[in-house]
Amino acid sequence: GKIIIDHQLIYNKNTCVEELTTTKSKVERVFDAPPALLETLKNWREVQETARKQLGRKYKANEELYDRQTEKTVKGADFILRDANGKLLTHSKANHVRERIQKKTGLHFYYHGLRRTVVSRLAGNGVPIKNISVYIGHADTRTTQEFYLGVDEVGEAKLAAAITKL
Repeated sequence: GKIIIDHQLIYNKNTCVEELTTTKSKVERVFDAPPALLETLKNWREVQETARKQLGRKYKANEELYDRQTEKTVKGADFILRDANGKLLTHSKANHVRERIQKKTGLHFYYHGLRRTVVSRLAGNGVPIKNISVYIGHADTRTTQEFYLGVDEVGEAKLAAAITKL
């Protein structure tokens, strides 16, 4: 029931090349995902594996990506967002897949936003910020606070209620 992200694919605008890099903190990003999303992603993976077996060497998961961490070229990295022929999805096609998953599951999300949802739900359930930061791989709680929690209406209402009680 967990999604683990240990590398990300980025587009280097200077070299016009897609590069493989670790997450900013160089730690795996682990988070729980809704069961409907996990089931959909598992089905997607099964379709890919079937296509890989059927197509053999014609399966196109053989792109060469530069890995910034190891400073080596990686061939055919294991990404879930591939088409039926194994080719990496473009950003717009990946968003199209996300929209299809949303329609199928009723979940509204953005890929990176899944982390934000988990963080806000943990905080809403009273989990201390330090524990949340460690769980999602942030070395500093300020990163979690600033970029994932911020200020929200519920917090503002609780603050106003607490101030009136002072």
